[in-house]
Amino acid sequence: MPYIDASYTCLCPAMEMVELGYDQVIAIANEPETLYRDMFQLEAIPNHYQGVNIHVIKPDVNPKEFEVDFINATVEGLAGLYQHGQDKGKEFISKNFY
Repeated sequence: MPYIDASYTCLCPAMEMVELGYDQVIAIANEPETLYRDMFQLEAIPNHYQGVNIHVIKPDVNPKEFEVDFINATVEGLAGLYQHGQDKGKEFISKNFY
């Protein structure tokens, strides 16, 4: 039986989480641009789906600015990008839960 990598059809299962019954969904993007459902960028992840909020957390800058991309990364760049991700998570929590 042939199989296909799920990223072709579902890079981020945010809408599927709503369909499973979750009443709040957090989607984490790895780039500052629009977060799409599939690798062909046919449909963006919406902020609301079936009456449920989908919170997209994404970096302020492209990871390449930290010297990190899909095939190359420096130790310093990874550390910087990791810290940026932590900061974005803390920012989200402070805006939404306090």
